[in-house]
Order: sequence, then structure tokens, then C-alpha cells
Amino acid sequence: MPRAVVEGLARDTLHFASDDVDPGRAHRRLRRDHGPTRNAFEAAMTVGRADELEGQLVALSGAQNQRKGGGTSIPATFLRVTVRV
Repeated sequence: MPRAVVEGLARDTLHFASDDVDPGRAHRRLRRDHGPTRNAFEAAMTVGRADELEGQLVALSGAQNQRKGGGTSIPATFLRVTVRV
């Protein structure tokens, strides 16, 4: 089995952005397209807490939105790992 070698680690930021979707609706796109958010909703639905999670995500989206005057820009900082196999 080939071994993976870590070639780099870097802090990076991705912006969930839309010119025409406000943060109160941006969570719908995250729920549909962002794997970890989709998984969290699937888990919350199994225990009857999807509405609670949606409320928290709407509040967080509004609090983290950096775009003023309409639209959405929410930064998400993550660790980018580059490997060679």
C-alpha cells in the first residue's frame, strides 16, 4: 500500500458568498451543498432536532456575515493539508 507524505499545511479561508442571497436563506445552500452541514442535518433529523439546528445556523449565518447592504459573505477558516501519494 502506498504511503502518503504530507507536503504542506496551511491555514486557508473559503468564503460562502452570494450577491443575491441573504444570510437568513444562505443556510439552505449550505444544508444542500456542504457535506459536514448536510451530515449534521441528517443526524439532527433522526433525533427530531433539525428545527433547532436550522435556527442556530440562521443565527450564526447572520452573525458571521461580512457583507453589508444585501447578499452574503461568510468566511470559513480551515486547515489545508497537501499530501503526495
